[in-house]
Amino acid sequence: MAGWASSPSTPVVRGSFGDWGTKPFQVVVTSFLACAIAIQTAATRVLYSLGRDSALPLSGRLRKVTSRQVPRNAVIASAVLGVAILCIGINESAASTLIAFTTRGHYTTVLLAAGAALYARTRRRWNPALGAFRLDRWGVIVNALTLAWVSFETVTSLGAGRNRSAPGLCGTDSGRCR
Repeated sequence: MAGWASSPSTPVVRGSFGDWGTKPFQVVVTSFLACAIAIQTAATRVLYSLGRDSALPLSGRLRKVTSRQVPRNAVIASAVLGVAILCIGINESAASTLIAFTTRGHYTTVLLAAGAALYARTRRRWNPALGAFRLDRWGVIVNALTLAWVSFETVTSLGAGRNRSAPGLCGTDSGRCR
């Protein structure tokens, strides 16, 4: 490679698939970036909304906006969370990393909403009169089951019991789970 390529992945794709393979690959990369931006935006909106409703610890910081109405702290928190998720999921397969990052981003967004809802219900901040659909006394149970299930899905998407390539996972040097 010795610095002659503008993108290190292009020669690899061209060598594997020929010249026609570079165009679809660019679409995949562009799609990944669009997905990353969408996840970042969704996570920011969820954090800001939950902060605004005092449904999370540190809500006072998450609900603050700049003079241009940007929830800066929510943006920073979602970016840090996204980078942490990405660092956990990096492996030698770019496609696996892209899919894992996207999946974890969506799970994390749902996890935040379910956790905040349970927090609000247990702190008696939940107002069931605001919606037409009510679970009454079953609300806390359904909410707790939702949080448990999404937590399970989030943890399993991090690699428990799956074929992973990141060193150190599953107790092997190669990181491959058996």
